[in-house]
Amino acid sequence: MPTKIVSVPIFVTALLILTLCPVVKGHSGDEIIAEFGTTPTIDGMISVGEWDDANNVAFPATDGNCTVYLKHNSSYLHVAFDIPDNSYNNSDRSWLVIDVEHDGGTVTQTDDIALRVYRDGSIDELHGKGDGTWQSFTPTGWNGATFSVSTRYTNEYSILYSKINITAGVEKTLGIQLIVYNVTGPSIVTSFRWPSGSSYPPDTWGNLTSSETLPWIPEFPASLIFPTLAIATLLATLVVRRKRAMKSRQRTLTVIAMPS
Repeated sequence: MPTKIVSVPIFVTALLILTLCPVVKGHSGDEIIAEFGTTPTIDGMISVGEWDDANNVAFPATDGNCTVYLKHNSSYLHVAFDIPDNSYNNSDRSWLVIDVEHDGGTVTQTDDIALRVYRDGSIDELHGKGDGTWQSFTPTGWNGATFSVSTRYTNEYSILYSKINITAGVEKTLGIQLIVYNVTGPSIVTSFRWPSGSSYPPDTWGNLTSSETLPWIPEFPASLIFPTLAIATLLATLVVRRKRAMKSRQRTLTVIAMPS
């Protein structure tokens, strides 16, 4: 019947809409959502437009607000610090601190890592020892770079998913703390942190999540939704019409085959 030709495309269209439309997730408190975005060049420079598709947070630092940008490309987490600082020191640095298993604690655990990029371009990596102290490791699974001028410096990070135990398509929340250290002389160091009031215990850090319907992979591009729906509807219509034509042909053959 004619209604069957319409019902299948409508069902397919409705199913695709439910599948493709992103789920809205609310968030509150100290949380950052890493959006899917383009892959930046990790050279320390925050080029024009390079981080426009990233989410960001800001917190007071040495000579103004430090802005930190976060996004991912389904294989890497990318982070950039934009740090206003008029007093240059080679040891000025940013810390990207991650609680990989999001298990908190009153002291740093063995799954906690600190990735540090210095104003002179060097990088290093620390791992929690489980007793509140850190142990140095050779940097692996990530890269960092800096670009510095007299009034500020910018640090960029690229962290492989496997480094922070992320699997594309699988929900995961990380603990996260962002730190800027300003060094103005021997043993004179000032730190600035996000979340505000956070400190060494992972229990005081914030959360990092991904906003996609399928976590940590890109959302289905909006520009392709309507063409895909149109194609699906057309294919469904052709399938139904083909089945009707085959049934009609079978009835015709049956009539011809009947004895006189």
